[in-house]
Amino acid sequence: TGDNCYMLHVKRTNATEYKAYLASLEKAGFSLYTKRSAAENEFATYTGHGAIVNAYYTPYCNEVRILVEEEDKAALPPRASDSVNVQKKVTPSVNLIGLGYNKNDGLNEGALAMIFVLPDGRLIVVDGGFRSYNNSDNPLLTAMKKLSPDPNKINIAAWFITHSHVDHAAALNRFAESSSLKNLINVERFVLNFPTKEHYENIDDEALADEIRSILPKAFPKAAIIKAHTGQMYDFGCGATVEMLYTYDDYMPKMLDWNNTSSLVFRVTLEGKTCTVLADATHATGRILVNMYGTYLKSDIVQLSHHGVIGIIADIYNYIKAPVLLWPATDSAVKKFYTDSYNAAALNHARDLYVANTGITTLEMPYIPKNNKSAVLNKILKG
Repeated sequence: TGDNCYMLHVKRTNATEYKAYLASLEKAGFSLYTKRSAAENEFATYTGHGAIVNAYYTPYCNEVRILVEEEDKAALPPRASDSVNVQKKVTPSVNLIGLGYNKNDGLNEGALAMIFVLPDGRLIVVDGGFRSYNNSDNPLLTAMKKLSPDPNKINIAAWFITHSHVDHAAALNRFAESSSLKNLINVERFVLNFPTKEHYENIDDEALADEIRSILPKAFPKAAIIKAHTGQMYDFGCGATVEMLYTYDDYMPKMLDWNNTSSLVFRVTLEGKTCTVLADATHATGRILVNMYGTYLKSDIVQLSHHGVIGIIADIYNYIKAPVLLWPATDSAVKKFYTDSYNAAALNHARDLYVANTGITTLEMPYIPKNNKSAVLNKILKG
């Protein structure tokens, strides 16, 4: 599956055989790192014999996926026991960053950058948008400085790169290339899962993925690089977590026909409120998510997939049922695409609508919906 990670895909199996496999790992001397369940799916991570083993069972298709990495070339998510000393210092928040969408081609009118402020003041950064911003007009940098307790010392607990499209991942390279930007931020870990060369032969943006793979260890030598796997839980303390709901491991061994299907999908919890990040998740992703989780997907906030253009299946929003909708695009994109079936489904459940446009949209946690959807839509449609 790329990055020196290998997957054993077991079909026509069951929970009993899965548990027997875990028992055999323990008997062979592997140590349990984490184990959890979610909507009847079972997830476990083991270490030992120079390896990291992530194994999970999905009952909807009666399959097990076993992912093996070399321990000295991989990293693991932080657990609750790693974050017991974290203390609350600030009000946590969910932030949608407007990115100046004139840099796109005028159709999608979108790019994605989100920042989650953790209770201790560290940031979780999601994507970042384009590479072409200068330091003086870099909206991601502006947001980082504004949202950090100390704008001259920005601490990033995790930077999630959902997939290797330029409107999502290229901003990271801008930071890696600039010594001033690089010295301004401290990144504890990067989280990503890029496809293999064989997959990229069918899709696009392999060059950007390869560039990121090459530049991260050089630009940020102290940062851990985690290859994300479905079922992982990242615990940052004070109840702040990130739950990995989907990686392209779930689509394997089928070959990708669109890079967007490799997008990470995860759910962030702050102050007991949840925000699902769909990135550019596709119809194929949506079907897997619905089959794996069903009503477990219910969330308080959702980021609209693929900027609301050629989006995910409508049914995903009927399970997420989020009363707050974040649309990472412009008012003009809302006006063009709000009646499309997937967007209409998301809007049907929403009480609040926030559109990125420019600037920073901040929702302090725990956020209480303000019932602004009708007013926002009416203003956009009349504008």
